[in-house]
Amino acid sequence: MNKKFSFPVKISLILFGLLVIGTVAYIAPIATVFLWADAMHREISRNEEYMQQPEVYESVGRTLVLYSQSDPKLFPEGEIDSAWLPAELHHIGGAFYEFDSSGSRIEMGGGFYHYGYSLVLDKQTSTSNPNVWNFSFYSEGSSTKLLETFSLPASETISAEVLSLFCHFPSILNKGIKRKNSGS
Repeated sequence: MNKKFSFPVKISLILFGLLVIGTVAYIAPIATVFLWADAMHREISRNEEYMQQPEVYESVGRTLVLYSQSDPKLFPEGEIDSAWLPAELHHIGGAFYEFDSSGSRIEMGGGFYHYGYSLVLDKQTSTSNPNVWNFSFYSEGSSTKLLETFSLPASETISAEVLSLFCHFPSILNKGIKRKNSGS
């Protein structure tokens, strides 16, 4: 059966084929954006779930308490490299962080969605000894979740030597530490 199509049918089939190809070419980039957004959403969800596991946040929280109770001269001024993050968070990346004597913050995400940890000194409950710290997880669109309350003596700090064990890249660590001269 050799079927021949008339000229108008051939033109119609060609136009239909071009329409299908054009539609696919138009929709493919849009679909790619949706697939990318879905993949990012799943990655963020996995990170949030990971960060709320006790074996992760207990270690991270305690490290941040020690950072906040320690001499600020141990840390570089200005932007801090991710090497300063607790080891449990190295693989997540893309974080903003700050440490000071009243608390610490590690924030992930960017653009329209942020999540992370917040450590705050409870000034009303803290005495000169011990310090009481509230460690929370937050994400946009959700209420802040208290993960742990730490109570540590104010004298419990981190030394430059111990800090080097936490730091992922010792060369970066050496740039930020101002060591005391043993002779002075």
